[in-house]
Amino acid sequence: MWPMIISLTPFLKDGVLGYTIKNDKENIWKKENGLIYYKGINKTKKYLGKDKSLDYNLKNKNLKIAVLVNERTSSSGEATAIALMNNQNIKFFGTKSRGLTTNNTSIKMKNGDFLVLTTGIWKNFKREEFKTGIIPDFESANEQELKKNIENWINK
Repeated sequence: MWPMIISLTPFLKDGVLGYTIKNDKENIWKKENGLIYYKGINKTKKYLGKDKSLDYNLKNKNLKIAVLVNERTSSSGEATAIALMNNQNIKFFGTKSRGLTTNNTSIKMKNGDFLVLTTGIWKNFKREEFKTGIIPDFESANEQELKKNIENWINK
C-alpha cells in the first residue's frame, strides 16, 4: 500500500490520512511536509530512497478528482482510497469495494512457509471503519450512470 500512497502524495492533504488499529493501539498514517509517515517512520524515504518529498506538485490545489471503486477494489487499493479521503476535493464513484480493510502480518514457519494473519484494521482520518467495504459518494450501477454522475459532480 505504501508505494501507491506515496505516489499520490501531491493529491493528499497534510495531516492524518488514516489509522491502523492493532492490539487496541492506534498507529497513525500521515502526510507531513510532503512525506508519508507510518508510526513515525518515513515511508517515502524507505521506498524512494530519499528524505525529501516527490518533485511534483498540483498547480490547481482545488482540482476535483474522481476515484473509481468497485468490488475488485480491495486490500491495498482500499488503503489507498482511505488515505485519499482526507482531501475534500476527492469523491468516490462506482460500487462498494471488497471490504478487506485489514492489516496483515506474515509469520515465517520453521519449514520456510509463511502464515499470513489479519492482525489489525484500518480507519480513515475520521476514525471511520470500512469492514464491509467503502461505499462510494455516488453509486453507479453501469458505465452510463457512472459517466453522468462524474460529469454532474465536476460541473457543479
